[in-house]
Amino acid sequence: MTAITFVGERPSQIGLLYNPLSGTNRRDPALLPGAVAGLAEVVLREVRTPAEVAAALAAFAARDLGVVAVSGGDGTVQAALTALYAGQARRPRPHLVALAAGTTNMIAGDVGHPG
Repeated sequence: MTAITFVGERPSQIGLLYNPLSGTNRRDPALLPGAVAGLAEVVLREVRTPAEVAAALAAFAARDLGVVAVSGGDGTVQAALTALYAGQARRPRPHLVALAAGTTNMIAGDVGHPG
């Protein structure tokens, strides 16, 4: 598991986009939600479609969450990037963590989280 290092103040809460249909998450759909259940630091939103990703990101923005982790595949990460850069003008944008929870995980691998 790769540790996350924060520069400056550690965030009090982290938004977690969780796609239960992505490759790795599909193998054990209750694993990650069960692991974060009861953690006040994690705000989990289950998402399946780009519209659900955008709505979840808007909810995270309303709570001023500065870190968003994406537990899904490349399509889920792409939907999050599209919502952050094309649809929502939130500034500053949150830090984005791509978790390798899909089938191919090209994006997560490219940013240093290969699996």
